Amino acid sequence: MATITSEINERIPEHCAVLIISASDSSCAAGMQVDVRTAEALRMPVKCVLTASTAQTDAGVTSVAPVPIDNIEASIEAAFSDPPGIGAVKIGMLFKEEIVRAVSAGISAITKVGIPVVLDPVMRSTAGSALIQEDGARSLLESLLASVTLVTPNLDELEFLAQTAGFTGSSLEDKVNALLSRGPRAVLVTDGEGDSKDCEDTLYQRSERNVFRHPRISGPTPRGTGCALSTAIAVNLAHAKPIREAVGSGIDFTLSLIENSRMVGNQRLLFPSNSRK
Repeated sequence: MATITSEINERIPEHCAVLIISASDSSCAAGMQVDVRTAEALRMPVKCVLTASTAQTDAGVTSVAPVPIDNIEASIEAAFSDPPGIGAVKIGMLFKEEIVRAVSAGISAITKVGIPVVLDPVMRSTAGSALIQEDGARSLLESLLASVTLVTPNLDELEFLAQTAGFTGSSLEDKVNALLSRGPRAVLVTDGEGDSKDCEDTLYQRSERNVFRHPRISGPTPRGTGCALSTAIAVNLAHAKPIREAVGSGIDFTLSLIENSRMVGNQRLLFPSNSRK
């Protein structure tokens, strides 16, 4: 790949873009479409790298078409060579090993100069359809986590990743440590799928733990909440906010989206474009 321009080292957080690396959702209820709407609602310019095109309904995923690797590599290079520069990266659905490795290689230069990377480890759709192959999950652990600032699994994704890493214990903290041992600076375990009265999202860093507690919003869980949360956090990190502050602000923003979501057909959908401030 071409040499990344010096603007990476000289970026001004107020004048940068967030690079979103994720898949398209034909229903526009999650994935790249929600990522872009979220960043734009927060008035952040966006650069995009598409990893796959998916056909989805509220019942699940009916088709996944991976983007050719050379196109992914070219899209990453283009994003880094085009002003205004990249302030943070959000990574979503990667699907298979070759894509994981291409993305890991593509972002290696920016991680060396401290640009934050948020990984939303998309494993399954809300309806339960698989969105990553087994070799992709292994590669994510082996080649990508070391470059990540923050990884944002829900409880099911944490369990899946811990098992893929070979951890068989039952302790939540031990599962988180299994991920931290792979190199990320922090792990945010989200609790959006639970059934307790309060929701507790927990941020684990190597030297501390912070719990973000808030009332659970009743009704069906909207699709795309994990996408919106991880993108909002990436936007906050692009503005040079510390991880704890970036996460707290991202959670507050996502809660406001859920509170203002509405039923469309059989789905409860987010509308980030209506949330500008």
